[in-house]
Amino acid sequence: MSKPPFVRGDRLDLVPLSREHAPLLEKWENDMEVLHYWGQQPFPRGLRNIEETLDKLYERKDSLIVGIQLKDGRLIGSGGLSYIEWPWRRAELSMCIGEKGQQGHGYGREATRLILAHAFSRLNLHSVMLRVISYNKRAIRCYVACGFKPAGKRRESRMDGTRYYDVLLMDILDREFNPAMKTTFKRRDAKRKRE
Repeated sequence: MSKPPFVRGDRLDLVPLSREHAPLLEKWENDMEVLHYWGQQPFPRGLRNIEETLDKLYERKDSLIVGIQLKDGRLIGSGGLSYIEWPWRRAELSMCIGEKGQQGHGYGREATRLILAHAFSRLNLHSVMLRVISYNKRAIRCYVACGFKPAGKRRESRMDGTRYYDVLLMDILDREFNPAMKTTFKRRDAKRKRE
């Protein structure tokens, strides 16, 4: 049975992940196109392994990983904070909209802003950083729109196929986050529909 959301947004909610979500997570974690943009290692994970991970997910004190769920109850992705270092009030953000049909609709932007709002207002963090592969232009635009700033890069530290890519580091401080900033955007094809 689904647990109630613990963070509510305009179009989606952040919900605790549980075993019932394991089949969807398995689908995303074994989809090479999703992994290509997510930046995860392309190693297959079985359902049992994912279920075991979910069973232990909320025992950890250094991470908060959640499901990204539409208001109709459909899970479309996952994200959260990892490597939380409480003494220094810092963490690392991860985000993936795994349902390919839901990508490009601004859900990643809204989910990122909800996680940041929770990180800064409820968890009292000071700094959140992330890593993004240099070819993932859509994710970079999303993070910039949410207030992240460039913080460096690891040169040629990700191989995809036969080519190496830079991994960009971005971060945001609590004083730089604007919770009132609009989280959604108009789709690029809206203009085409009017013509």
